[in-house]
Order: sequence, then structure tokens, then C-alpha cells
Amino acid sequence: MAQLWDDHVGQQRLGLFRLRDLSWDRIFAAISDHARQQPKQAFVLMFDEIHWIAKKNSGFMSKLKKAWLSWEKAGNIKVIICGSSNRFFDDKTAQASSILRGLRTHADLWVRPFGLSEVQRHFFPQWGHEEIALLYMMIGGVPYYLNQIPDMKNFIRAINTAFFTQSTIFIDELDEILNLDFSKASRARIRRLLASLGQEGKTVAKICRATGISESSVRESIEKLIDYGLVFEKTRMGTAAKKNKSGTRYVMRDFYLNFYFQLIDKRRAEIKDNRRKNLFSNLLASKQGYYIPDFSGRAFELLIESIIDCRANSSMNESVFNKLGIHERGYRWGPFWEQGATQVDLIVESGADRESRVLEAKWIARKAGVVHGYLAEVQQKSYIPPRGYGLSFYLVLSQAPTQGLRKAAKRQDVQIVELSDLF
Repeated sequence: MAQLWDDHVGQQRLGLFRLRDLSWDRIFAAISDHARQQPKQAFVLMFDEIHWIAKKNSGFMSKLKKAWLSWEKAGNIKVIICGSSNRFFDDKTAQASSILRGLRTHADLWVRPFGLSEVQRHFFPQWGHEEIALLYMMIGGVPYYLNQIPDMKNFIRAINTAFFTQSTIFIDELDEILNLDFSKASRARIRRLLASLGQEGKTVAKICRATGISESSVRESIEKLIDYGLVFEKTRMGTAAKKNKSGTRYVMRDFYLNFYFQLIDKRRAEIKDNRRKNLFSNLLASKQGYYIPDFSGRAFELLIESIIDCRANSSMNESVFNKLGIHERGYRWGPFWEQGATQVDLIVESGADRESRVLEAKWIARKAGVVHGYLAEVQQKSYIPPRGYGLSFYLVLSQAPTQGLRKAAKRQDVQIVELSDLF
């Protein structure tokens, strides 16, 4: 930091001190002096990966707070703190007793992941929509993860190299995440809890039965996982959540976490012994497409949910919204299920046109035709919309439909959403 500041002002000052005489107080004082001498110049200080800078016993946070209070009076210094540890921000900024709670701030800045079209444009322009979507279903749009994927023309070889060989970072990445946000004593419990959720999610009672963890510990851990953005509540559309949340399912919406527990963690030994680099090919159920049993279906639903989620979509420019006929942010979305009945993948309701849209997602390994019965399946979904609302049906497909399916869908008043509509 001292060297960076000297480079910025073009003078060797802090660099003249011996390393043992340097301190954050001295660095912050130099910044304050310079800012006072340049009252019309604006400065932005950005501390990235702040949880590592402010590690235990470093004293950094108290010194930053002291400096920040004086910088606020100067009025020409803005400080942005960044990091990937949810626990750090929860402890240091979110609570009434947090050390940075009282500091003046405009807003939290959430750095959103890239969307599908951005991943294709900036990382893999040579890959098709299906390949980009499957990669996204594995790791999402996090640039650090995307940079780990080799830029090969051959998609299968690239995926096999990145995820299913000895050199992969993705076997140990979960431990990196847990080490950031949880104490050593709780990591094993958190890992067990996350592994139990599966792709559909579970209620607290089912988590307890699957893990053997007490209900009080499960509820405490779930609350923390929700605070850290690793787990989300999943409630049915059209029903009010119970006060004790007994019917609430808890799910992971993080692409990498789902991918890790569904495919990587179960195959650790195979991955470490994958010398022939053909493990990914063996996971595919068909030579025609990229269907992975027990993974692709729910992961595709998760992909659609991430696009529909209004909190992550500030512009709503995606063509899927045009396809659904939604042009305002005042819409609701979620799944629907009943005991012993077929689950509805996703319902999107708009108060502007009073329409309930039933979406059925199909990630398939072959061209979609009439013979496969997709239209009948989507129309059999049982959901009673709110009073005064209409009901419409949408079939979301990963593979292009045949002309026969297009015509049949038009006759039966089912709209088809293609993969290209998600980009």
C-alpha cells in the first residue's frame, strides 16, 4: 500500500521508512495530508479482499475507522471495501455493534455475475448456446471460475480438463468457501447440511433426518447460511409462509455448490485417477447432446430462475421477458407443489396483465418433437391462479423443437421458449 501511494503521488516518502516502522496509521496520515493539500481533487481508495487485510489481531479495522472519520470531514476521499467473505461483512458492517456500522455509506455494491451472453461474448465465442448454458449450470458467471476453463475449441475436452482431472481447483474450492465464512468447529456440520439439500431442497425436518443433526443446530446453521447468501428459502406460490416455516424448503441457488455436491464430491477418487481424460464423456447420457442424469434437469431450472429473479435483473433486457410478455419489474415468481401432485417448475405472475405463466423446463439430449409428450406434460400442471388471473403455458427447451412440435404447440396454445431466448 505504501509503494502504491508513493507511485500515485509521484514522490518517494513512505518508501523511505524501514518496513518495521511502517504502519497503517502512518500510511493513512500521509493520504490525509495529501488530500488536505489537494482539496479540489477526488480520491477513491479501494481495499479488495479486505477480510485478508483485516485478519485477526492486525488492528486494521479500528485504524481504518479512525482515518475514515477524518476523511469524511475532508469530503474528497471515498473508500470502497470489497471482499468475498459474507461473514466479514455480516460481522463488521451489518450489526448495530459492528465496528463500521456507524460510518456514512451510500449503499452496498453487489458485483453481479456475468449473464449467459456476456460469458459467450467475453470468454467462449466459439462455443454454442447449449455448451455455454451447461458450463453456466456448473459454475455460474463468476469471472474467477470462468478463467479456470481452458480456451479450447473442443468443449468436452475443455470441461474434462477443468473439472475432472487432478489439476482441477474445483475439488478444494468448497473448502476455500467454508474456511472464509465458518469456524473450524462448524465446517463439518455445514458441509453435511449442504450435501443433504440435493437439488430440490429439504425442509428442516428432512434435513434433521438426513444428517442426524439436532433441529436447533440445523435452524441456527440455516439462518447463517441464508445470511451469507449460500442457502435460500423456497416457498410455494399462492400460499402464505407458515410462522414456524415448517413447510419451507431450503435450497442452494449457487451453481458451483450444486454442481460440486451432485457431480464432483461423489467422484473424487475417479477425478484423481482420470488419466485418460474421458470422465466427462462418460457422464453424458447421449452422444447427441449434453444431458447429465440427476443433474441437468434441476440445474436448467436453476438457470431459468436466476434469469427470472428480478433482484438480479436491473435492466430486464433479456429476450426471455419479451417472450413471456413481461415489461415491468412488478412480477412474482416461484415454484408450486402439492402433496402427491406433480411439481410446477416455475410460475411467473404479473399484476400488470393479471396473468399466471406456468413454465416447464426441459434440458434434453435430442431434438424436441411432438412424440415426446412435452406439450401434454406442461398442460397437465395443476395450479389455480389468483382470482381474476388468466393462465398460460410455456415450454422452455434446451434443444430446438421440430416444425411438428412448433405447429402442435401453436394449436394447443403453448408458447415455446428456446435456449437462444435466454441469451
